[in-house]
Amino acid sequence: VILTTATSGEIDLTGSTFTNSGSGVGFVLSTKIHLTNGRAYSSSVWGAFAIFTSNVEAKLTDCKGFGTGAGYGIRCHNGGELVNCYGEADSGIGIYGSAGSSINCVGVSISGFGFQGGGDHIDCIGKSISGIGFVAVNQEIIIGCTGFSVSGVGFNVGGGSNLTERVSGISSSNYGIQFGTFGKAYDIHSRSSSQLSVKGGNGNEIRKGTIICNWNDPLGVGISGNGGAIVNTIINCSFKLSNATAPYLDNGGVAYAIIMANNTYEGGG
Repeated sequence: VILTTATSGEIDLTGSTFTNSGSGVGFVLSTKIHLTNGRAYSSSVWGAFAIFTSNVEAKLTDCKGFGTGAGYGIRCHNGGELVNCYGEADSGIGIYGSAGSSINCVGVSISGFGFQGGGDHIDCIGKSISGIGFVAVNQEIIIGCTGFSVSGVGFNVGGGSNLTERVSGISSSNYGIQFGTFGKAYDIHSRSSSQLSVKGGNGNEIRKGTIICNWNDPLGVGISGNGGAIVNTIINCSFKLSNATAPYLDNGGVAYAIIMANNTYEGGG
């Protein structure tokens, strides 16, 4: 189904399922319509449900999209809004929110990204088995979001001067949180069970955070640098490590100027 007529209103899709067994999308929304309670399946990277309009009145509420193969569950490409939606994928992205906004949404993938967000996202969750749980790329606002992964990075904070607040990254065997360049995060929680906790490079800032590494190994570091640079502002953070010889900060022996204040340290070397 594709809706392109320039109209408005709400369509209740309760009991309806849209399946595209070819290479296309299950349901495309390109106008200011509000869809609720729908379910769609597709193998397309454009999503089982897809919003292709910058109109803020284009909206999905309580919709579920399932991407099979490399397909995406839900794709909010140009704008619009997702509320209480669920996107699931095999090797594609569970929810791809490259623009627009998402509230209380969950994206899940087996080997791809659980949730990839480039707009405004509040209280959303990304989960992945072997991929990154939550990826924030060129985001505007990311608040209260969480990324989980078993073997991938929990949460990837993309670069740019942006607001990433109250985010959590949790991984069983990779970094809890990984930063791109010039990423800024406030009130974070990073935890890893068998890797270092935070990986971060040039221009990154962490202000208020809990940095936990449950890996009882000398490599169970709190924050590690990337390419000779490390997070350069660390303020009001609490470090909790599991190995008495593991360093709280490790930049591979490369000198780098940083700003630190009001941090606490427990368990490490």
